Amino acid sequence: MASQLRQFYRSPRVRKNRFEAPSDNKTFDLGAMLRNSMAGIQARGGASLGDKTILDALDPIAASVEQRAQDPASSLLAVLREAADKATAAVEASRPWTARRGRQSFTGERSAGTLDPGIVAIATIMQALANRFAPVTSS
Repeated sequence: MASQLRQFYRSPRVRKNRFEAPSDNKTFDLGAMLRNSMAGIQARGGASLGDKTILDALDPIAASVEQRAQDPASSLLAVLREAADKATAAVEASRPWTARRGRQSFTGERSAGTLDPGIVAIATIMQALANRFAPVTSS
């Protein structure tokens, strides 16, 4: 998982010796950053969707962000909330799967029915981001 997180953190940097200038649409930039992260993770560890890795949390987040980027009326908070919901759904959706890559794959068939720590971590991070950007309400 550490190498996957390193790839995730490196995603905004130069990829394959080229740098693309950020667009005016920050939501689009976030979608591109997530896709670059996923490509780096796949290249580094050979993971694919369905292997019960953080890719299975990042893919629905990226799809959600990319879809929201098409709507100029989407707020950052709405994007983050939807992404957090998608990541949280991925936690339970992947529970029955058998891990084929990553640290949890060492447990083999015993990984079926358990939560993947990487997917849980991504969901937790996304929930924290959504909560952080939520407006403060006074009671």
